[in-house]
Amino acid sequence: MNINERHQHILEKLKKDSKVNILELIEEMGVSGVTIRKDLKLLEDKHLMYRIRGGGSINNPYAGDRPIYEKELINAEEKSASQGPPSTSSPIPTRS
Repeated sequence: MNINERHQHILEKLKKDSKVNILELIEEMGVSGVTIRKDLKLLEDKHLMYRIRGGGSINNPYAGDRPIYEKELINAEEKSASQGPPSTSSPIPTRS
């Protein structure tokens, strides 16, 4: 299998499953892990996919990350309700 055939196979598998696994690709194509990793790197450099741990994905793995100030607003009411009422005593003893 030449480089163009490998790239075509990887892209077809990505289109079908949205993810590829290096170990599965090694078995399917009969090439080394180094070859598969190089192929994934080339496809990522062409902006055709994203490399992820153990393989590749058609979806950007970083697209779902939100800044912390946005995350704290998600389900804020439920989060504050699960913490219970605010404590009236100070956790640190004070001196009078």
